[in-house]
Amino acid sequence: MAEELPNTSSDAVRSVGQLLPDLRGTIEGFTLHEPTAGASCLTVVAEVHFSVSAPEVRNAFRQYADGPLHQILSVSAEPVVPADVSGCAHSAIIDLPSVKVLGEKLVQVTAWYDAPIAFQNRIIDLFKYLQSYE
Repeated sequence: MAEELPNTSSDAVRSVGQLLPDLRGTIEGFTLHEPTAGASCLTVVAEVHFSVSAPEVRNAFRQYADGPLHQILSVSAEPVVPADVSGCAHSAIIDLPSVKVLGEKLVQVTAWYDAPIAFQNRIIDLFKYLQSYE
């Protein structure tokens, strides 16, 4: 019997709209919960306010993954599969080959993550941050 990949609405996308109200109504997405333990895939489609190309979007993700977000964001130049994210501490691995720009202002990005491990590591980051204020 083949395992199914349930397509579900995403709390992650709803959270973006709550945290960044300016993005409400311009972003949509869905998740696939893979049969690999903990592996999830989130596809987000967002309308941006300026013309952009897929290479520009990919380069922006590379810059953030190599810079200020290196502990929580990773990128992959190869297509990502569920086994790639198992045990990964990053909150997201951006599948660069899947980045698309439809027209000039509609961007589609797919991110993979190991939900339990990534969540655990963000809690650890939060505790470290809070300890720095003692």
